[in-house]
Amino acid sequence: MVKLRCKIGIVGDSTVGKTSLVKMFKDRSFPNQYVMTIGAELYTKSIGVPVPTENHPSEEHTQKEDQVELYMFDISGSSIYDAGYEQYIDGINAFIIVYDITNPETYSNLTKWYRLCKGVRASNTSQKKHDKSLIGVLVASKTDMHQFEKITMQQGEEFAKENSLQFFTTSASSDDGNIEQPFLYIADTFFKSYQERIEEIKYICEHKPLQH
Repeated sequence: MVKLRCKIGIVGDSTVGKTSLVKMFKDRSFPNQYVMTIGAELYTKSIGVPVPTENHPSEEHTQKEDQVELYMFDISGSSIYDAGYEQYIDGINAFIIVYDITNPETYSNLTKWYRLCKGVRASNTSQKKHDKSLIGVLVASKTDMHQFEKITMQQGEEFAKENSLQFFTTSASSDDGNIEQPFLYIADTFFKSYQERIEEIKYICEHKPLQH
């Protein structure tokens, strides 16, 4: 049995729905009122891997032999915590940037959050050579409020494509069935990256010249 740990930084402006997204994924609980995250909150959940391509209930993803334990850091979007961002996302294996389709400002700030995640990762010299393995996800939230949509799905898809991010749409309040998908994608991609590294090591060991 293989059990891996994957650290995820979840970022985005305040009120975009980061906490609702994580809580719905973790234990299917939706906050009845908004409470600002102070600094960062840590949530964990184990996912069975590899993840099937079909949409299955989350319970089925916990019964497999190999597991990826997700350490999800829900990081406050308030500017008063700017100085502490780096300590929360230092050493991340993946990041999720969330924006609100009804709030154009949250979309305008995507570049700021993207640079923050990529910049901290790149500045960590012990992991810099593995920077290509950093998994990035963009989530458009509150899609149940489509009548108030200010940012189109096409705009979200374009930003994701330009920055090599995987794009997902979600609605935590309506439980549209898409809540799990960003996290399952990260768990599966992280596990496959691990398998690829193992195969590379095996190849190197098998083809290493014998020393006389």
